[in-house]
Amino acid sequence: MAALGGFFGGGGKESRTTTTNTTIAQEAGFSEISGQALSVQGDSNQVTLSDFGAISAARDIASESLRQVELAGSNTASTVSKAVQAVAESSRAETENIVIQGAKWAALAVMVFAAAWALKGFAGK
Repeated sequence: MAALGGFFGGGGKESRTTTTNTTIAQEAGFSEISGQALSVQGDSNQVTLSDFGAISAARDIASESLRQVELAGSNTASTVSKAVQAVAESSRAETENIVIQGAKWAALAVMVFAAAWALKGFAGK
């Protein structure tokens, strides 16, 4: 059973309960006991029950799971923030591009209109 202690985190983390039976109050046969029971016959017997570190290991697993959930939430918040920032920057850049393109088309239209006006005035003379 010592190998199980290492598997479950073992070492000094095992929970043990030791009971020493110093007197026998009443003897009973197994047919007279209902439910779960432990029977020890004799005097000055020691009974040791151990979880082999399972409770400590379960607590460690639960703690690490909660830490990982917290880390995942933090990473998600950071990723969403970066995504929103990237979309906002892209939108700003696209708006600037539209304004620049509009200004170029407006300048071109003014030049075409000016050239047409100049040709009309030149042709009319």
